[in-house]
Amino acid sequence: MNHIQTVFDQFNYFFNQHKLSLMLVLSILVFIFFGDTIRRIDITAAPIDLGVLAVIPLSAITVISFMILTGWMIAWQWPVLNEYQHIFLERTFKSLLSWQKVLIYFSFYLAVFYAFILATAAFM
Repeated sequence: MNHIQTVFDQFNYFFNQHKLSLMLVLSILVFIFFGDTIRRIDITAAPIDLGVLAVIPLSAITVISFMILTGWMIAWQWPVLNEYQHIFLERTFKSLLSWQKVLIYFSFYLAVFYAFILATAAFM
């Protein structure tokens, strides 16, 4: 029983460390095999144009890639901030009042979302 628990703990640790990477690989596989799968379900689906349903895995790939690249950029540009994030940020954030947490949370994610929209608009 102890051996099974150890294997489970190691798997859980690996999954938590590489969660975004595993989700990115899964999204890419879904996007690659989506055309064959949709043609088996709906024979009228065109071989090249998969329609609106192909946007879902493609948007997942885009968002997950953006999250991974943002983490890498923070670690590369500001190693002190990356170290602070891994060690102290959770304790500091938990000590704030609830309205401060909500304000920081929404302002940060709105800023990231706005940057994502601008970066996506730059490609068009």
